[in-house]
Amino acid sequence: MTHARAAHAVAATLAAAVSLGAGQRAAPPPYEVAGRVPDRVDGQPFRTFSCDPGAGRVYLGSDRGVFWIDLADPTRIKGPAFRKDVYKIEFAENINRLFYYTDAEVGYVDAANLGSPVPLAVGLRALDLAYEPTRRELYVATRAPYLTVFDAASGERTRIPLPGWFASSLEAAPGRVYVNVSPKTPIYLVEAATHRVAPWPVVGALSTPGYLEADPAGRYLFVAYDRYVSAIDASTATVIGRIVAPRPISIAFDPGSRLLLASWEDSDLQPAEVVALRAYRVDAGGLTEVARLTNPANGFVGLEPAYRGFLQRGAASLIVWALREPAGAPAGSRPPPVPAPAPGRRSVR
Repeated sequence: MTHARAAHAVAATLAAAVSLGAGQRAAPPPYEVAGRVPDRVDGQPFRTFSCDPGAGRVYLGSDRGVFWIDLADPTRIKGPAFRKDVYKIEFAENINRLFYYTDAEVGYVDAANLGSPVPLAVGLRALDLAYEPTRRELYVATRAPYLTVFDAASGERTRIPLPGWFASSLEAAPGRVYVNVSPKTPIYLVEAATHRVAPWPVVGALSTPGYLEADPAGRYLFVAYDRYVSAIDASTATVIGRIVAPRPISIAFDPGSRLLLASWEDSDLQPAEVVALRAYRVDAGGLTEVARLTNPANGFVGLEPAYRGFLQRGAASLIVWALREPAGAPAGSRPPPVPAPAPGRRSVR
């Protein structure tokens, strides 16, 4: 090869590399900040969140009541829907109902009639709750060695004995409810069809008990404990991926994009002590990092899921992130509907 041809080949290679690098740099991150809203009302912070994908809404609860954000206009808080000292809320999409508990009441409100909460149980001091969609039942944990289960249609209740003191960190997926049982260490699984409670042995590196977050489609369970997050394939009870960070991790699974978001403080980043924000694809191959998001001004560790987005804690604010839509692409599809209960399902007794 002549010197001229060699020089031309090198130049072409460099040009291709520069072009490729530019193309990679030009690819936008999957999310962008869509707005900010206050993280409190009347001086009291929001302490519980739940998303309504159909309405494009995120509900927020505090001791001032239940409020909401419309994701199409994430710049102001609306409400209150009703005023109660609310500790936790959970939206049930297939019956269009928002469940809640206070320090002495468990109840619900229909999304079409937000101003009229309906008590299910008065005097019940709940610790946690979760809604299982296939049988349309609400699971409630108290400081008692059983779970109280309400039929969402009739309001009838039953008790499921626990192999321990009490349950916490209830997380529902179609056909099952995951729980931590004090003082036991494994994850426990409640089969919705039978109400059978048993340890759920998981294969792979896992730290328990921890914060549980389920994929609403039922494919994965995520367990966060201190600096570790394990992604579990629910069908095989096998850890398929793990995140290890220098500081405690906060996570949120976005069912609209099917991405897992994670945040933590990272002193190795510049400037020091900033917040790392990562997006991971979850599939049979495990967890694959797909984006490093730029932490916005005054963004903190602390994430909550939304549909095609997520919320991030900030300085006196909630930062609303939205999934970018590719130019010309159709709007993203919603998750597959939860199957209806089988014909002839008996009522809970």
